[in-house]
Amino acid sequence: MPRRESGLRKATIAWSVIAVISGLLALSAWAVSSPVGSSPDDDYHNVSIWCGQGIRDNFCEESSTPSTVLVPQTVYSNAFCFAGQPEKSGLCQESLSLVETNRVNTQQELYPNGYYWLMSWFASDDVSSSILTMRIMNSAIAVLLLVAVVIALPTHLRRIPIIGLLISVVPLGIFVLASVNPSSWTLVSVIVFFASVLGVMTANTRGRRIALAVLLAVSALMGFNARPDAPAYLLLAGLLAAVLSLSIKTFDRRTKTSLLILISLVVVFVFWRYVYPLFIALRGIDFGVGQNDVTLPGLLIRSPELYLGAFGQMGLGWMDTPMRSMVWAVTFGIYVAVIFSSMRFFDRRQSIAAGLALFALVVVPVQFLWANNLSVGQIVQPRYLLPMIALLASISLHRKSSDLSTRFSRGQLWVIGFGLFIANTLALQTNLRRYITGLDVNQISLTFEMEWWWFERPNTDTLFWFSPNYLWVAGSISFGLLLFSIWKLRFVVGIVDSKPTIPSLNQLPT
Repeated sequence: MPRRESGLRKATIAWSVIAVISGLLALSAWAVSSPVGSSPDDDYHNVSIWCGQGIRDNFCEESSTPSTVLVPQTVYSNAFCFAGQPEKSGLCQESLSLVETNRVNTQQELYPNGYYWLMSWFASDDVSSSILTMRIMNSAIAVLLLVAVVIALPTHLRRIPIIGLLISVVPLGIFVLASVNPSSWTLVSVIVFFASVLGVMTANTRGRRIALAVLLAVSALMGFNARPDAPAYLLLAGLLAAVLSLSIKTFDRRTKTSLLILISLVVVFVFWRYVYPLFIALRGIDFGVGQNDVTLPGLLIRSPELYLGAFGQMGLGWMDTPMRSMVWAVTFGIYVAVIFSSMRFFDRRQSIAAGLALFALVVVPVQFLWANNLSVGQIVQPRYLLPMIALLASISLHRKSSDLSTRFSRGQLWVIGFGLFIANTLALQTNLRRYITGLDVNQISLTFEMEWWWFERPNTDTLFWFSPNYLWVAGSISFGLLLFSIWKLRFVVGIVDSKPTIPSLNQLPT
């Protein structure tokens, strides 16, 4: 028996290492699949990163106008060669000559500066290498945070960040996670924060509670330094986690009073400092693109486009890389199926939490669009809703104890895994094709009539080069291996019961 336990422990460690490495490789493949400036609003984010530490020679210099800065041309304008033009490749002449722009956070202050400051340490004279480093760094941050929270969580809660993200991120989320867009930090921070709050409230050992409290603080710090809407997501995630797990009956009167005061102070501070300004936007702001024919029923009818957009229906990049219909049909179908099948385990608390999350997901963006006379697709983009989409999935996966798993059959889990694998493979190939040649070329081989790639195509007698075909295959296999390793760890991460329930004779159907 000890020998068997030792073998199981070694197998668990081995598959855990495989899962971490394959997850990082899968994200890295997406990081390399598109050129500089390919994620939405990269002209703003790239410039803000290069200016993240203020004025620096050759990086971010003062201009003759106080409201503008001088940055390397490729940093600012690389996206203009192909954004909104899906038939064009990602080819763009690189230049380090300084150009003037006001698209920088130090002037407009639309975002917190923490994210830009950290990424600015990876900026260099080699713009392409710097961007790739930042993308891979964001991928590593996401993987390491998820690994840390999964290790710290009790077994029955580990499925929440793993499955909650997996069924929500293909293809838009995985593209964002492996980009320099600050939405990457927002997405991972909200899910890690939600899982950490649940863990702190339910963990039965002091060590786990301390580790989860640290992760809670780290994820909150990330979110507060990523996007202006992240604090609202974090506040909602914390409140919903409290609804799911906080039992006042287990505390004495002094603890109840202290806890109530602490939570109230935190909620009031975060709401007044960070969330209240967002409510002003819900009452209406002049964005200069409003329309007169916007109606509330019309917005409600079209609002599913925003949610389907997170699964690929609206396209990746600058929303100019349309996905094959099989991608978003499969991923959205899996997402809905997992939530729907989980509803049979909902108690009153979970029903309230899921209902509040669904209400926020549907009503808030519609109200924002209606108040500002905007149609679906304007200003509000699917990537803004990714944290709420993943949060709703995570709430549905919550169970009170390890006696209740997801209760999916082996066949159902294989269908989910195979569907995600196919969707990711097709999405990665489409994203590569869009930038290598443009979508006016339709060939499986990505080296056919290449126009852009990170490395020049060598002579025919070269034995090996970093071909985009190799990247596609390696990225697809890595994602598949991630899914398979999670299957091998299904008991460890609480996807299925470690001790399957065998019905007694009187429980069998007659």
